[in-house]
Amino acid sequence: MRCFLAAFCVFSTILLHLLSATTASVTRPRGVDLRNIGFYDPAKPFVCLDSKKKIDFSQVNDDYCDCEDGTDEPGTAACAVGKFFCEDSGYVSKLIPSSRVNDAICDCCDGSDEYASSTKCPNDCMERGRQMREERERMRKLVQEGQGMRQKMAEEGQVLKRDKQARLEQLEKERAELELKDEELQRRKEEAERPEKEAKEKHEKTWKDVKERLRQEKEQGEAKELFTSIDTNQNLHLEAHELAVRTEYEKLANNDGEFSEEEAKEILGEAYVTFQGFLDTVWPKLRDTFRDHAAAPADSNADPDSQEEKKSGDLDEHEESESHDDDDDDDEDDQDDVRTHAKDEDDLPMPEYDEDTKHLIEVANKAREEYEEVSQQLKKIDNELSTIRKHMDLDLGTEREFAPLQGRCFEYTDREYIYSLCPFDRVSQRQKSGGGDTSLGTWSRWVAVGTNQHGAMMFEHGLRCWNGPDRSVKVHISCGTEDRVTAVSEVQRCEYEYQFESPAACHPDHLHSHRIADEL
Repeated sequence: MRCFLAAFCVFSTILLHLLSATTASVTRPRGVDLRNIGFYDPAKPFVCLDSKKKIDFSQVNDDYCDCEDGTDEPGTAACAVGKFFCEDSGYVSKLIPSSRVNDAICDCCDGSDEYASSTKCPNDCMERGRQMREERERMRKLVQEGQGMRQKMAEEGQVLKRDKQARLEQLEKERAELELKDEELQRRKEEAERPEKEAKEKHEKTWKDVKERLRQEKEQGEAKELFTSIDTNQNLHLEAHELAVRTEYEKLANNDGEFSEEEAKEILGEAYVTFQGFLDTVWPKLRDTFRDHAAAPADSNADPDSQEEKKSGDLDEHEESESHDDDDDDDEDDQDDVRTHAKDEDDLPMPEYDEDTKHLIEVANKAREEYEEVSQQLKKIDNELSTIRKHMDLDLGTEREFAPLQGRCFEYTDREYIYSLCPFDRVSQRQKSGGGDTSLGTWSRWVAVGTNQHGAMMFEHGLRCWNGPDRSVKVHISCGTEDRVTAVSEVQRCEYEYQFESPAACHPDHLHSHRIADEL
């Protein structure tokens, strides 16, 4: 397929031949487009091309704008919308705005736009034409070589697709078999867990009951200790006057610094209580205060004289206490056992399961392990299936020529940053001086360039700029004999463009996108 440039060159050549054939009878005014030469006949009035307004031919190029479309002044700057035709023989003809005529800037390579200015423009059309033809030849060879490489990439993409499809079918078959096995092992696991659960719950309930009994023993032991210490007359009745002397409990009344019998009676609920009544109604009120005092360091609030007397008494009684050690040890051991059980029942480790329960746990553990092993295999297969399906769903080109680029990354380094491109995945940048990657975006879609549906890649939703948009990258792809990033620019704040070359872009139907033409 010939590109637009080739067609334009053919058209221009035909027009030039037509012009040569008619120059004897028709003089072309300066700046007239070759395609419009037939409308400029000096022997006839000139008709404005859009409004059909007629003017005398002498008014063409008289430096006064008579036509709204500017067609009467192609060779001057009189009309703002006028167009000047650069013939540029030997190169490529073009139209420029008439406002550029005689503006002291050379726009036409033949210098025809500056015919009346102080600027003398050289005619370098032949040199430009030579360079264009050399570049065209270079690109022709490049594309010819790239097309062969593209074909290999397409073949590789097709092989990869077949391999992925075969692997997909294999995994789906394996998954179907594993799913049946998974369901059976799940059933066995549930069957093994039911008796295990019942046995463990029974054991744990028994232990819970034991801990509750120990808690109650602790409650009763502490309550008995407090009741006995307050019942100073040992009549097994705790009376208001006995409680009133225990000032640490005054805060349970009105906390005014005095603890009267009336206040003590309010706590007791009556004049006196038996131990059972104390346990049921009074102990819950006194319990926290009792435990706070029990946990405090011994004698921390005693006055110095009493502490000294206690030390002397302890020394005087040392020998006597030793003589009673044998008699007291047994009673103290019994009390310590009770207090230990009463104090630490919540911290006691649960006893081991019985042998039957241990066996049930062992059977259930084995069933769980077997089920978990198959479940992990299923999860692994599902992950691989997901990866393959994503690959199969990707648009990798009309012949899957871009498939070999997937899974690869390419870098480009400028003065400050190292830019990374991973096709169909992500783009990023990092400073040359070090540091982590900054996301510029993740794969989004293809962007058409002209008729080429695979002309550019779009990456979006990168790291958000400060007070700005999310970063994004548009990757323009052109024909080249190797896969490489050739340039990176930030066209707008946080919007980047990559230039990427690849043989995958050397498709003959898209060569006009790169301004490549065959020789005429």
